[in-house]
Amino acid sequence: MNDIVANLMHSRLFFGADKRLIERCSALFSVRTFQRGRRIFYQEDSARFVHLISSGLVRLSYMLSDGNEISLGIVGAGDLVGEEALMGEPLRSLIATALED
Repeated sequence: MNDIVANLMHSRLFFGADKRLIERCSALFSVRTFQRGRRIFYQEDSARFVHLISSGLVRLSYMLSDGNEISLGIVGAGDLVGEEALMGEPLRSLIATALED
């Protein structure tokens, strides 16, 4: 079993799904690593991908019109970020930043 399939099997998105379905869906995923402090995506970026967090923590925040950034929460392994892409939204509504390597 490859790493992508293993990560998907433990994600909330595929909870309880048949392994064969997960294996077929795994072709739609790729692995990317982000260093601590790196922005995964910015608010208003094109929403083309959904990110499944396999390890580490990601901070979700929102940039106000006055330039202040407010933190909305922290998500981790098994969570998805960037769900706008699944819903057909053209742009990101939040900022996602890696908090751990």
